[in-house]
Amino acid sequence: MSKALCGRILDMCHSTIHHPACSVLLPFLLSRLGLALAGVLAITYGRMQPEGWHASSNVWLDIWARWDSSFYLEIARHGYTQKMGSLPYTPFFPLYPMLMHLFTPGNQCWHTLAVTGVVLSNTSTTLALWLIYQLTALDHTEPVARRAAWAAALFPTSFFFSAVYTEGLFLLLTVAAFWCARRGQWWAAGFLGALASATRSLGVLLIIPLFLEWQARPGSSWRQALWLLLVPAGLLAYMVYLQAQFGDALLFIRAQSAWGRVTTPAAALERLATLANGDVLARLRSVAPEVAFTLLVIGLGLVMLRRQRASYAAYTGCALALPLGTLQLLAMLRLIIVAFPLYIALADWLSRRLYWLAMALFYGLQIFFFCRWALWYWIA
Repeated sequence: MSKALCGRILDMCHSTIHHPACSVLLPFLLSRLGLALAGVLAITYGRMQPEGWHASSNVWLDIWARWDSSFYLEIARHGYTQKMGSLPYTPFFPLYPMLMHLFTPGNQCWHTLAVTGVVLSNTSTTLALWLIYQLTALDHTEPVARRAAWAAALFPTSFFFSAVYTEGLFLLLTVAAFWCARRGQWWAAGFLGALASATRSLGVLLIIPLFLEWQARPGSSWRQALWLLLVPAGLLAYMVYLQAQFGDALLFIRAQSAWGRVTTPAAALERLATLANGDVLARLRSVAPEVAFTLLVIGLGLVMLRRQRASYAAYTGCALALPLGTLQLLAMLRLIIVAFPLYIALADWLSRRLYWLAMALFYGLQIFFFCRWALWYWIA
């Protein structure tokens, strides 16, 4: 009797662990709990960079708001009316801070806005992991879908999904757009693409992979494809606002130069000449992690060309090409994490043993990066 009871309990535990919801919640909750504990310990025993500010006196909240978080907090409070020192606000797209403003009742100080931002980011990330699982399961087995969700949660810089940054919301919108496209819901795919293009500049390029999905779906009509023309609407709405407010619809591009990003052909030629005349090896060493991750993404992209959908390879290529086009690698570790096909490729390509070794390495790096981030060292 006891053996039968134990067997039942084990079967229940096994079925619970392998339930789709658990396959998403388990990696999310475990990874975030580990990050929070590591971040607080880093603050308690580490050396904080002196120039750092604090969004909240609550350390458990404060560790999720660093660097560019201040821009989103200020835009949520005051709109695009100020500068952070000499740095303009306009390169930061409006949807994320707008939602922070709308969902923050009462006193909109940095603390309350940071609470809303963290809740928004983590809710978006949880839903995005669920959709990554579901999207992967359309083409692969359940274990591969489960591993894809784990890879998204454990990737070395995926802590940005939970921070007061746009990554979590943008991941949700892009994966949801692909999910709707795979189900033939083109109006929803176009609408979600529009929201994505109001969240980050990469969103407007979603029209390319979504069009490839339309081409790959049997029986699709041109009338359905017209819904995809909604994708640039979010960016166009932001440009209309910038024209009305500042008299320059392209201000979000021109202002990128304040961060050292190339925005014109002349600036690109100047940057290339500077790189050629300097110590190339020394410059490469200064961005070694960014170069390593760029090469990893290129390698996985080549795998996708053979083993994954054309739309996945196209989206990953867009996610890689956009930051590379600015000739600025300093944020590559963060910008590339929204390319969700990377996680599907890792789950599908690596053997089970090699996959979990890679995940252990990835999460160790994520803990390391997050501790440095919490102490105000630049990561991405």
